[in-house]
Amino acid sequence: VLANPIDVYTAYDRRRSSIDIGIDYAADPDEADRVLVEAVTAVDGVRYDPAPVVLARGFGDGTTLLQVRWWHDPDLRSENHTRDRVVRAIKRALDQAGIDMPSPEIKLTTAQAGDADRLGDEP
Repeated sequence: VLANPIDVYTAYDRRRSSIDIGIDYAADPDEADRVLVEAVTAVDGVRYDPAPVVLARGFGDGTTLLQVRWWHDPDLRSENHTRDRVVRAIKRALDQAGIDMPSPEIKLTTAQAGDADRLGDEP
């Protein structure tokens, strides 16, 4: 402890939080940015200065990955309650805008007894 500095988050008047989300490849990331910033800015507890931002972070399984960042009061209670409200606001806003947040799809194929020859497996 004496050799390493200790960060005291409540020593500052604000704290930044973020959440990663994925939007459908077909969705316009600029439109999603506008929808997300508008939704998060309206959340009680989110600071206006600095304003919330959305950053494109990469590509996932069928999604464009975005990170939403916002500032709030530094205490843990504020962080938890603000995050809850932000997540709900994001979900509502994307639904209303018709922007999908796809989940990964898994395709399962099953074989029936006697299908081994047809599938190329030999006993």
